[in-house]
Amino acid sequence: MRLQTDVDNEDISFIMRLQTDVDNGDIFFTDQNGFTLMGRRNNQKRPIETNYYPLTTMAILEDKG
Repeated sequence: MRLQTDVDNEDISFIMRLQTDVDNGDIFFTDQNGFTLMGRRNNQKRPIETNYYPLTTMAILEDKG
């Protein structure tokens, strides 16, 4: 999936929630600074806002299968 957004204001937070059939074991990756990927774990027992992570350019889901 490729998604592009055009935001006129740089001082804005954009939050998106996706639902997929990917079996990733609640593990995903976000970039920290446009160069390094950081492994993250979705914690469904905590409030949803604890699973918000900043990202610069990308997020990756990998199917375990």
